[in-house]
Amino acid sequence: MKRFIKFFSNKAVRITLLSVVLLFACVLGVLLGSVKLSLGEMFTALFGGDTQSADYRILIYVRIPRVIAAIIAGSALAVAGAVLQTILANPLASPGIVGVNAGGGLFYIIAAALFPSSLFATSAGAFLGALIAVLAVWGIAVKTGGAKNTIILAGVAVSSLFTAIIDTVVTVDPDLQLDRLAFSIGGFSATTYNQILYVLPFFAIGMIISVLISYDLNVLSLGDELAAGLGMRVKLTRFFAILAVALLSGAAISLAGLLGFVGLVSPHIVSRLVGKDNRLLIPVSAVFGAELTLLYAI
Repeated sequence: MKRFIKFFSNKAVRITLLSVVLLFACVLGVLLGSVKLSLGEMFTALFGGDTQSADYRILIYVRIPRVIAAIIAGSALAVAGAVLQTILANPLASPGIVGVNAGGGLFYIIAAALFPSSLFATSAGAFLGALIAVLAVWGIAVKTGGAKNTIILAGVAVSSLFTAIIDTVVTVDPDLQLDRLAFSIGGFSATTYNQILYVLPFFAIGMIISVLISYDLNVLSLGDELAAGLGMRVKLTRFFAILAVALLSGAAISLAGLLGFVGLVSPHIVSRLVGKDNRLLIPVSAVFGAELTLLYAI
């Protein structure tokens, strides 16, 4: 029993198991849905040569885009949450705390009002709103000193403002309430390859920035004064961290709507599995977040 516990206490083993679970979740995401498929039917549809079959169309145009979108959204939200919890020194931090959700929701509603039949417009609106919200928060924080407490307060203020505007717009046009509910619930039922390609560059840039600054985040977690004493440019590091959060959150929101729980809980669970070193926490959080979102999407 002790050997068994010691074996699973190894970080490499835990990471390997998480990777296996992710692969298993991807397979389930392809097979399960309103129409259940077996592994045999999946391989027949993909390699049988009949591109007009119902199984082939379900796999190519519904299941595979859903799985890819869930992986991107889950990874993005989990990493964004991990970065935010580090730079704000707040275990309850998530993308919603810096106004991302409210900004994405506002512009999603505006796009739905202006282009009611365009899925691309609403996704682009959600992404643009998330970016504008984070930039607004960062601008306020820079003007007032750039401290982590200032970012939290600015995020709450911007979120409240955008939420009030959303309520006003929905009151004026009640038909938009359904769009607001759909965005708030989140999901991947209508995801297309074009949406995925649209957000992929922003997702990739956000992930690269997060990985590159992972060591600096470790230093920053020691406190602003100590980090500055060690030669770190604290404001610049925090700026890149917020930029990464904006890119990742915007990509996730434009694909899936609001799935706030992923960004909040993933870093906590992963930190218990592999520790709080961001060089390991960030990539493993991406894997775990993808798993959570895939299981939600199924």
